[in-house]
This record gives sequence, structure tokens and C-alpha cells, in this order.
Amino acid sequence: GGIFCLNNGTININSDSQLRDNQSFRGGGLYASSCDVTINNGTISGNYGKVRGGGLAVTAGILKIYSSTISTNSALIGDGGGIAIAGNATIETSIILNNRAENGGGVYTSGDAIVTINNSTISGNSANDLGSSSSTSKGGGVFVSGGTTLSLINSTLSRNYSSRWGGGAAASASIYSQSKLMLRNSTVSNNSTGSASQGNGGGLFAGGKGELEVLNSTVSGN
Repeated sequence: GGIFCLNNGTININSDSQLRDNQSFRGGGLYASSCDVTINNGTISGNYGKVRGGGLAVTAGILKIYSSTISTNSALIGDGGGIAIAGNATIETSIILNNRAENGGGVYTSGDAIVTINNSTISGNSANDLGSSSSTSKGGGVFVSGGTTLSLINSTLSRNYSSRWGGGAAASASIYSQSKLMLRNSTVSNNSTGSASQGNGGGLFAGGKGELEVLNSTVSGN
């Protein structure tokens, strides 16, 4: 891939920097394990991570993204087309656009973590397992799993698609863990799932022990 970081390293991407058209097994543009990553005014686009994190994958570190664009990345047989997170993260004033994965087209989260997305737009992303007749794809815009608490604040989740569950966002968990998706002063609109016989939760979906909380928000046209 583009950048690799392992064991207590630090990555800072600033000042109109770009990660474009890279490929890797995971983390096409950037893969970090036990490292802290900060992206400020950057662009991550056109990257491919086969099984996780088309744009970037961060595991057991802290991710901070400000005023950046994550677009047209893919993880076609995996999770997190734009971003895959297994750790605490903050995303502010950013755009996550037109990414694609099997689960979590825009953002995929896992692990016992806290993720906050503020003043941002997640749009045009898709979760689709390439036309399988028994699709299990979840979360076109966002998929929250594995005990994560994700807060979407003053943000827009629009025109995302999932072939099965949660066109805009999905929260799901195993019997041993609980995931939570919280919306505050946000808009979820014009998201969609597959056909009436296959798709569930065009805007939002909570399954298993997943928990959904909505406050002062609009859910419409899904």
C-alpha cells in the first residue's frame, strides 16, 4: 500500500497531501497497527484494500481526521471501503464519498472503541457483495460492530446503498458484545437497500444486540 506503520509509530499527513491509487491486502492507502494517525486537509482516493480498509485501516491506535476527503476507495471482498477502524477515532469537517466494500462502504468500525464523526458528510457509498443471491452486506454509509460506540453529530448521511441491511448505517453485534450508533442533530436521507424481499432498514438498521439512539435528527426519504 501507500504507507505502513507498526508498533508505536506516528503518522501525520498535512497540507494538501494526497494518497492515491495504491493497493494492498489491507489498508490500500494507509495501514497502521498500534500507531497514531492524524490526517489534516488531506485526500485519500482511488485506493484498494482487498479485505479491509480500501482507503485506510487503523488497528489499536488513535485516528484523527480533519478537513479531509476520503473518496472512491474500495475493499470489494472485505470491510470499510473508505475507512476501517479498530480503535478510537475522531473525524471532523470531512467528506467520505463514493467508497465501496462488502460491509461499511464508507466507514467500518470494530472493537471496544469510541468513534465520533462531527460536521461531516457521508454520501454515495455502497455495501455490496458483488451480486450474491444471498447477500449479507451491511451499512452502505457506516457499519458499527464489535462493541464500538459511534456518534454522528451535526452530520449528513445520504445517498448510500446496502444490498441487504442499513443503507445509511447499520449497528450489529454478536451475543458477546454490543455496538451503539448515536445520531445527534444529523440528517439521514435518500439512502436505500436492495429489493423489498432482501433489503431491510433503508436509512438505519439495528440487529443482534446493536443499539440505535436518535436525538434532534431527521430520517427521511429512505
